[in-house]
Amino acid sequence: MSSCSKVLVVGGGLTAAVTAHKLADTLSQGTVTVWDKARGAGGRMTTSRSPGNPQCKVDLGAQYVSASPANQKLHEVFYQDLVSSGTLVHFDTQGITGFRQGEPGTKHYYAPDGMASIVKHFFKRSGIDVEFNQRITDVSKSDGKWKVTTEKGLEDCFDAVVLTLPVPQVLDLQGDISTIIRGDSHLHNKLQNVDYSARFALGFFYDEPVDLGVNWTSNYVSNHPIFRFVAIDNLKRGDKAGPTSVIAHTSVPFGIKHIEKTPDSMKSTLTNSLQEMYPDWPEPANVKCLKWKFSQVSKSYEGSPGSLVINKEPQLILAGDGFAATSNFDGCLHSATSAAANVVNAF
Repeated sequence: MSSCSKVLVVGGGLTAAVTAHKLADTLSQGTVTVWDKARGAGGRMTTSRSPGNPQCKVDLGAQYVSASPANQKLHEVFYQDLVSSGTLVHFDTQGITGFRQGEPGTKHYYAPDGMASIVKHFFKRSGIDVEFNQRITDVSKSDGKWKVTTEKGLEDCFDAVVLTLPVPQVLDLQGDISTIIRGDSHLHNKLQNVDYSARFALGFFYDEPVDLGVNWTSNYVSNHPIFRFVAIDNLKRGDKAGPTSVIAHTSVPFGIKHIEKTPDSMKSTLTNSLQEMYPDWPEPANVKCLKWKFSQVSKSYEGSPGSLVINKEPQLILAGDGFAATSNFDGCLHSATSAAANVVNAF
């Protein structure tokens, strides 16, 4: 890669962070830039803090990491890095009710500082300062490069672009990227076939230690019309002395049924329902509701290639767990590794 080459990674989640980390390590003579629409790093591994006590936090998205024996071996370098740095901690699942153990030999990890700390770890490793609050709207060719424009009017040109957005958001982009995708009916149809589940997340912040009187850290609910998962988030993260917090996820059918509703409009309904489930719990100091319109991939891109090059010169790559065999931590690692290799091979 020549010294003037520039690569843009779009996204603020795990796939983007690991892609940026690997490119920063490999392309020492190039410049790697990261833009994301959110206010901070995390993506679907976002961790939210209470406005009343920043030490009180909940993981609104992914809850923990489960690594099969095959993925432990395949992604050994990543796991060793995260465990040795204290970003991930191994735990048993005895405190989780209704948990499905899965494949024998699978290891489970929690993130003491919240799941977003995993994403932040890799962005820190990359040495890149992510430009947040930059939602891209247009990707078009300009003098042999990609000119990328954001909603706020930020504009720059790049030799390669990696998009880690959910596929429906890619399909909404304007410019030459739209022409490329819609000009290839086979590609367009396969992208349209990528599907996602949806759910709402509800966080209770108590801002101080509270005994909620349950004998579990996490509970998979099987007989409730709204909720599928509830966890005492601080206990799930191994923090017995810290301020108490709770995270609750709705079922996917409930999320899909109410997908067009805003989090604010659902907040009261979800809060009342959770309090009916646990009537002895005190009122939380603060409550946050979040809608995951693209929660997990229910149908990935055909063949699960990890990443997809949709234009070679200049290079344009689609990545994320929508292109992986599994919609989880290891799926994101697979996609990031694939995307970074595609960029490196292009130069």
